[in-house]
Amino acid sequence: MYALLDGEILVAGEMAGYAMIGAQREGKPIVGVFPKEGIPFIPGPVGILARAPHPNTARLFVDYALSREGQALFRDLGNAYSARGDVGPLEGQPPLDKLNLRTPTGGWDEYLQKQGALRTEFEKLFRPTSD
Repeated sequence: MYALLDGEILVAGEMAGYAMIGAQREGKPIVGVFPKEGIPFIPGPVGILARAPHPNTARLFVDYALSREGQALFRDLGNAYSARGDVGPLEGQPPLDKLNLRTPTGGWDEYLQKQGALRTEFEKLFRPTSD
């Protein structure tokens, strides 16, 4: 990702959306491609720890984080999409419902079980070693 942003390479097979959008906001000449075959969907969960020292404060934070206002703030500051239908994408980005999001067909538990194999396959495709 950094080699692409620094201009050392011209094409990259992977890049976090938030980094691409942030680079665009900084005026870097970078364009994202969203293949019609699909893009990975990586959720950003929020939760409260079972032994949180201030659970009511934590609940207030989670309520805010999931609110329309909170999601718009995370979108704007984090260059990220919101799963809320009433929080649109950043300017110049396609709407979330127009992207072919790839999610685990067997659910997130299956995904976690296969994570090691998926990581190995990814490494072979995008970070091959030379002999």
